[in-house]
Amino acid sequence: MPRIPDRTIRTFATLSLFIGAVGTALAQAPYLGPVYENKGSIVDPGPPPKVSQWHVGLSTSAGKPIWDDELANYAKPLAMAGVKMAYGFGQCFGGGMIQDLVALGGDISATSATKWSRPAYYRESTPPAAAAPVRPGLAFAAVANNHNYDWVDSYIQANGGGANHLNAANDAWRYDPFGTNPATNRGPNEMGGIEFGQFGQTAAGAAAGFNHGVAAANKFAILYSGKPNAIDGEQIVDAWNMLVGVYGYMPANIQVLYGAGVAPVGAPAAMVGQTVAATDVNMMIAYANLGGLTAMDQLFFLANDHGTAWNDLMGNRNRFYLDVPKTPSEWSPSQGLDQYGPDTNWSTVPYYVPTPGTATLLAIGAMLTTRRRRAA
Repeated sequence: MPRIPDRTIRTFATLSLFIGAVGTALAQAPYLGPVYENKGSIVDPGPPPKVSQWHVGLSTSAGKPIWDDELANYAKPLAMAGVKMAYGFGQCFGGGMIQDLVALGGDISATSATKWSRPAYYRESTPPAAAAPVRPGLAFAAVANNHNYDWVDSYIQANGGGANHLNAANDAWRYDPFGTNPATNRGPNEMGGIEFGQFGQTAAGAAAGFNHGVAAANKFAILYSGKPNAIDGEQIVDAWNMLVGVYGYMPANIQVLYGAGVAPVGAPAAMVGQTVAATDVNMMIAYANLGGLTAMDQLFFLANDHGTAWNDLMGNRNRFYLDVPKTPSEWSPSQGLDQYGPDTNWSTVPYYVPTPGTATLLAIGAMLTTRRRRAA
């Protein structure tokens, strides 16, 4: 076997040290994603004038969404008990969930693929030649492989790297091919700058940080996917395997709310036994099951799949709501609530309403038109 020249060895060692140092610096850097943006409001001119904030939510497999203020209400007893909580939201409008959770106080940090007014984007598929999605890498260290990868994949792998939650959020944004990091290496169908990664935390969350290194008996998780497709299922299985296989979570301490209650393809047997339908009632039960947790314990929460949004000036949010699926990677970035300015005629907005469909849209239009005539 021919001997490798010393110069080649030294060059390789130098490059390895450089790449390792850069990677370490990037992983430990402060969060560099977009500044967190609170939810906006819309104004009914009256009389009397009325201002109402947007709400965002998690789509469910059946029935009403789980709204931002409702999820925060379910989490409130844990926050009051001092339970350390870390949340990740990969669905459309996910950044709007952060505002209500952080307002609880306690020890909470939360991150999302995008802000309250924007859609989120799926990777194209799982590549047939790879066992797992391939992280796109940064522009100066691009992988010579496919780019079937999105924010949720990045977030799961970032947590698996052992970082605290701030660093995991930073890494998830940094490597998101649809995000705003200009250094991210992107594939031919991956349009950068269309997801706006968000992060927020309480003062206690900032002081203490969050990582998965506590004793197995003290760490719990909720994995959620309301209207999942195959990619969502793969990601939830990946998250389970990360928690159990890498960090030693006890399967009995992980609650999976997934679609209609059938575990995704490829789920380990223990995961199958922990899976129930992704409904509002089951989310309430999941948090009730954690009612005995104390400041010694912590909760990791991950939601992917669809998100919803609504404003109470537009009607009863539990009857009418935007139900927006995450979009394929090649879709236009023009979607999202922030394309609608203060002069928008809300009776003409293309709502996505699961049921009862056309009749609901006509009712919304009639309701808003009547309101404006009264205000004139």
